[in-house]
Amino acid sequence: MWRLVMFLRERPTLRAAAPIAVCVAAFLLVTLVQFGETRSILLAGSIQSSDHLDRTLLYANGTNYSLGDGVMLSMVRIPAGEFEMGSRNAGNGIIGIDEGPLHHVAITHDFEMSQFEITRAVFGRVMGWGRLDGGADKPVTGIDFDHICLFCNKLSERFGLQKCYSGSGQNVVCDFSANGFRLPTEAEWEYACRAGTTSLYCTGDDAFGKCERGRPAFLVCVGWFKNNSNGRIHSVGELAPNAFGLYDMHGNAWEMCWDFYDEHYYASSPAKDPRGPEKGTQRVVRGGCYQSNREDCRSASRGWIWPGRNGKTVGFRVVRTASK
Repeated sequence: MWRLVMFLRERPTLRAAAPIAVCVAAFLLVTLVQFGETRSILLAGSIQSSDHLDRTLLYANGTNYSLGDGVMLSMVRIPAGEFEMGSRNAGNGIIGIDEGPLHHVAITHDFEMSQFEITRAVFGRVMGWGRLDGGADKPVTGIDFDHICLFCNKLSERFGLQKCYSGSGQNVVCDFSANGFRLPTEAEWEYACRAGTTSLYCTGDDAFGKCERGRPAFLVCVGWFKNNSNGRIHSVGELAPNAFGLYDMHGNAWEMCWDFYDEHYYASSPAKDPRGPEKGTQRVVRGGCYQSNREDCRSASRGWIWPGRNGKTVGFRVVRTASK
């Protein structure tokens, strides 16, 4: 029997955050093949961008890891940078207190993030077990925290990388100096989700509207949630990506993060590379799912789950710290 315990609230109205112009990378893509991997190299400078710039300009490099039988793990390189994390109006009776205070965060390292939520096919190829019925390209869900960490370690071993995790349960330790795969921190996740935006969603402040190719301006263009999912989880990558080239950051499946959950953590969070409280009992989940209201799919919205639970709407994606 599936059971999910989440910290979620109904938020009927929200105050829009003001959009700002951001500096993003313009890319020239060069593809190299080495040691069985396809690598894309980033060349060239930068351009001035607004929230609604054509998404095809904002990303290009990363690494594809072949898992055999045509199953591929695609990673997108996310550049180091700074952003405002959380919500300006947290605790106002509409937005939860756990989203504040709004605070400045610096991500001091480039990192790679899986372009899609980890699929059933990818999980099965790495772990040697898992269900494929209903769609191999749908997000794998219902995996508890320990098995997610085990997946990351097995994936690291497969490609000759250093394992990040040791221990189990509440005593899992992450070696952030290792070059292997791991869960994103909550800060890395929100930074990657926002992709340079300050709005409610990576597309702007509005959930509904007409979707135009190359210019996804509404939540319905990038995320499956209660109003457009028909009550079911979808194959990854069916909708448009954000400006970093990441798909399904809003909706489809909740995404597990490394951090322990603490509703007051932002008040004392480090300004550089925060990794969450040292101790806790729940883990943070982000992004909302196909059953979520649009408010819970916002870039700043936070949820939590008991790490020993295998919630049927919770999936994950992986990151690894990029080589300098």
